[in-house]
Amino acid sequence: MRNKNTKEKYKETEQQGKKEKNVPLNSKGYGIVSKIVMQDNRLNVVSKAIYSYLRCFVNKDKICFPLKDTICGELKISKNTFEKYLKELISCGYISVSRKRINGRFSHNIYYFSDEITIPQNTIPDNTIPDIIKPDEVTTNNTIFNNTTTPTYNNYNIYSNGGGIFDYYKKYINPKISDIEISELKK
Repeated sequence: MRNKNTKEKYKETEQQGKKEKNVPLNSKGYGIVSKIVMQDNRLNVVSKAIYSYLRCFVNKDKICFPLKDTICGELKISKNTFEKYLKELISCGYISVSRKRINGRFSHNIYYFSDEITIPQNTIPDNTIPDIIKPDEVTTNNTIFNNTTTPTYNNYNIYSNGGGIFDYYKKYINPKISDIEISELKK
């Protein structure tokens, strides 16, 4: 659950002589990655890592523009590796790239994400379970400053309407589940 002042949640601890912080996992934002990308057998694991990384920075216009040096440094890959697997994402239709010019010189890349792609048969397994929450049923507040998604179903916010995800599960997915079974799931 997200707290208004996340920094108050940071706790410094001493462990084996190192100073560490407990940081809420989503405190710096997060991205949404389609299962289709993860299941696409044409993509290498490095391509999927690059795609996932870039999705963490997407704004409301479905673009992002982190520097190549930053991407390579944080993913611990070389520029050649990045270029090779970025081309794989481009050729499969998941991403397109343009180069931004400032004062006549190339400044940085702008990465654009596709909403829909055409894929060859047998690229993705057919035995996948369909999603319960469809993309058009999820509300988002994606901006360059705030990249968050609040899962909802029929205007039911699963984080703030009562008991959270377990109430949501009982109300929309499995109404026959007993309170005892829910308490077991919470453990």
